[in-house]
Amino acid sequence: MDHEMRNVAKREAPSDHDEGTYQGRSASHAESAQRAAAADRPARLKVGVVGTGRVGATLGAALARAGHQVVAASGVSASSRARAGRFLPGVALTDPRRVVTAADLVLLTVPDDVLPGLVAGLVKTGVRLHGRMLMHASGRHGATVLDPATARGALPLALHPVMSPKSCSRWLRRWLLRWAVIRL
Repeated sequence: MDHEMRNVAKREAPSDHDEGTYQGRSASHAESAQRAAAADRPARLKVGVVGTGRVGATLGAALARAGHQVVAASGVSASSRARAGRFLPGVALTDPRRVVTAADLVLLTVPDDVLPGLVAGLVKTGVRLHGRMLMHASGRHGATVLDPATARGALPLALHPVMSPKSCSRWLRRWLLRWAVIRL
């Protein structure tokens, strides 16, 4: 763990509540430090999140904190839309087709049983997939679930299994502190 991340760990106290937000001076100071460090890495991605449940909102927030720009998101349930508001503030909520159109990297973080239909539906809409990275976090499916989109030029990524965290804010802090892979 590098010096910067140790300092972030010291400044951020764990949240006692389940779906906490990043509020207070220490969290905003830590975010400012992370954004400043991210500015040293000019290759930033436009990220879209299809499925703003616990995993999607957390991964989107982690990528934003690493300096990537979350440009659009979609969520079906009221709790997913509310979570997007807390973890991805200012990000436009729209339909999956528009999320894909706006992003370089699209996080397909929907329930396992919904993923194949989502991929097929995106292909059917005719949305431009060529050159876009599509990543899913399903524990049930490998990268082959993205084959219909890959046939249209999408770049498949499978990040699995990702367990659904009970506390997004606590999980996000722990994940950021343990894994430097977020620095794509």
